[in-house]
Amino acid sequence: MNLPNAMSFARLIVGLALLISYLFLNISISHIGFLFIIAALSDGLDGYIARRYNCCTAYGAWLDHLSDKVLVSSALIILSWVYPTIYIRTAVWIMIQREYLALAA
Repeated sequence: MNLPNAMSFARLIVGLALLISYLFLNISISHIGFLFIIAALSDGLDGYIARRYNCCTAYGAWLDHLSDKVLVSSALIILSWVYPTIYIRTAVWIMIQREYLALAA
């Protein structure tokens, strides 16, 4: 496993950890936001490293897309828990469905 793939896998774990820590451990939303920003910045960094050092793989491309979807979905689910209106939850549901349907295509 090369460095960009390891960074994508770490971002996948962080996305799941954000969701679990907010829902079950009651971590503050500011800490969640900080970790989300760090994970989002690592997305650009792993893409840069993969292109710069020519270590792009099909597995890495798939893992990068999956970790992006999990990170964004976790943030959207947390958003729907912070603002529990039917409009927000419906919008979150639609966006998550769109994300994973795009991944499957």
